Amino acid sequence: MARMLDFDLLEFFVPVLVLIFVFLLFYALFEKTKFFGEEKGLHALLALLFAFLFVIVKPLREFITTVTPWFVLFFFLIFILLLTVMIAGFKESDINKYLLENPGITTTAIVVVILIFLLGFNAVFPGAAGFPEDDTTEFAWLRRILFHPKILSFFLVFLIVYFVMRSVGFTSKK
Repeated sequence: MARMLDFDLLEFFVPVLVLIFVFLLFYALFEKTKFFGEEKGLHALLALLFAFLFVIVKPLREFITTVTPWFVLFFFLIFILLLTVMIAGFKESDINKYLLENPGITTTAIVVVILIFLLGFNAVFPGAAGFPEDDTTEFAWLRRILFHPKILSFFLVFLIVYFVMRSVGFTSKK
């Protein structure tokens, strides 16, 4: 059946896209940190080895394909937020000054990145967090309630609102 948005053909290109993405990510990381010296050829070779490793090992490939759309969405939302602030009349120097004065925004971004990694890890390796699928212990019902996706998303939104209000909304008068 023909669909308007049919991405089935894209699944054939997932290994190539993962190879390119991981290669670029590791090459940029090696170039920025200079962990292996100044040799660009060595950086490219190691990045290519890591990229092939991520393509060959299926759980790593699944992890990348699970986490990447969430990072794209997260950075797209940050871009839209910054674009909106700049349209409102703030300059880049004002935004940089505000971000340096309020570390809560950076903390919130780091927490969101860690949550994306943890949720992606849990999606690829279910039960690796210590909670098996067929849990029959005494408090299994409580664990199923507390770790239900709707409850977890509520707490995530609550944490984001808390950090945003703490860093942006309220200022103490001294």
